[in-house]
Amino acid sequence: MNPAALRRSNAVALARGWIGTPYVTGAALRGAGADCIGLIEGVAAELSGQPRPERPPWRADWARITDLAAVAASAGFAILDPAAVQPGDVVALRLTRGAPPHHLAILASAATIVHAVEGAGVVEVHLSSLAQRISLAAAFPLE
Repeated sequence: MNPAALRRSNAVALARGWIGTPYVTGAALRGAGADCIGLIEGVAAELSGQPRPERPPWRADWARITDLAAVAASAGFAILDPAAVQPGDVVALRLTRGAPPHHLAILASAATIVHAVEGAGVVEVHLSSLAQRISLAAAFPLE
C-alpha cells in the first residue's frame, strides 16, 4: 500500500476510535472530550506520533475570522479539490448557506463522516445531506 493510502486508512481507523468521545469545546483527548477541531488535531497527532500543537483560546466568532485553508496548509495538510476527497481526508463543511466553512470532519467512507457534534460527541453519520456542503478538503500530513 502506498504511503498516502496507508495514511488515509489509518486516519479512518483512528477517527473511528474516537467515536463516543464527549463533545468538549477546546478539547482534543480521545475518550475524554473533543470538538471538531480537536478531533482533527487528535487524529493528526496520533498519525504522526507528535503532540498536538497548542491552540489559541477558542472564540465564538472563530469561523468568521479563520481561513481554514491557510491554517491547514500551515500545519502541513495538503489542500485538495473537494471533488477528489477520499476516505481518510479532512473535510470542511458550510453548515449555513453563504457562511464560510466552519465545521470539520473526517470522511470515513464514501457515504459517512466522523465528526464531533455538540450534544452528541464524536459520531459517525451518513453524509447524504452534508455532501453538497463540503467546501474544503485536505489530506493529513504524511509525517
